[in-house]
Amino acid sequence: IEERGEPYRLALSGRAARVTARTHPANRGVAVLEERADGDVEVITLDSLELSELALLKIDVGDGYLEVLRGATET
Repeated sequence: IEERGEPYRLALSGRAARVTARTHPANRGVAVLEERADGDVEVITLDSLELSELALLKIDVGDGYLEVLRGATET
């Protein structure tokens, strides 16, 4: 079977930014993102990837799914 995916080390949102990620002190399964110019994670919009095709998008961002979709209005 031919592999058809490509991994990205990015975060998706409604606008581009840089953030620092850390674990939540009370729940280690939750990431807390702090916007910082020197952040270690690049945040992009899905639209900025200019994908020619998207068959499936799994969003696992807690209550932040609407923000991810705001960045995907053209995809």
